[in-house]
Amino acid sequence: MISTQIHEVSNEHLTRRIATATEQTCSYLRLLENGSLELEVFDYSDAAFRKFGKDVTTVYIVEPSGVDRLISRWTKDYPGTKDEGSRTDMLAWHSPSAESLLAWLSELSIPFDIHRDPPL
Repeated sequence: MISTQIHEVSNEHLTRRIATATEQTCSYLRLLENGSLELEVFDYSDAAFRKFGKDVTTVYIVEPSGVDRLISRWTKDYPGTKDEGSRTDMLAWHSPSAESLLAWLSELSIPFDIHRDPPL
């Protein structure tokens, strides 16, 4: 089972490991000091290695205003959660999969930046 415990990584952000669709990927959700949310997905599958010669990392970054909208959605869909608008509470109370988080961002039309290594 994947741990969903919050880990204090530094004074700059909180990191949480979240579920992914396959066993050959893993993802981390980070709350950055500036209020942005970073979703980092590592693909270490054989297909990624064959295509790129190494693991592939994709980073999605949601700006603070988008994080506020996401928190509003979570508190609406999960009425038992704390409705303090706190980004830390969002991490503490929810453990979405990477795929469901990306689907919610798309459904809510919340913009995010994508960075890939290696670039596609």
